[in-house]
Amino acid sequence: MAVVDDHQSRLLVTGAIAIAAGLSVYALLRPVRIPLIPSALHFAASESYWPALFGAVPSVIHAFAMSLLTAACLRPQRRNILIACLTWCVIDLVFEAGQRTTSRFFPAGTFDPLDVLAILLGATLAGVVALATLRGTR
Repeated sequence: MAVVDDHQSRLLVTGAIAIAAGLSVYALLRPVRIPLIPSALHFAASESYWPALFGAVPSVIHAFAMSLLTAACLRPQRRNILIACLTWCVIDLVFEAGQRTTSRFFPAGTFDPLDVLAILLGATLAGVVALATLRGTR
């Protein structure tokens, strides 16, 4: 049976809270509903009144949360944290780049340069948080 140490549990909890925050952004602020949000829980207005800068918040949160959740599943080492953050950064950037053209893989996506910056920010923040947490538990 695997044992979850203090570092891993902190990353799991922080990542889970971030995912919940990201889903609430979609439920409360995004006019277009995503499949993860049931219709009954989608309260956003049909038009968005938030500045364009806030449109990139889910990209920050996704890169941040998924990096932390992945790092929590790996052995608590600096190298593994960096691998988790770089992996999710690349995955998110590939998906964002794929939205530049319409294809069967990305039929309804919209490329946004702010999302690219948001992904880089989210993965970097995850690395900082995970490394700080690792130092704090030793």
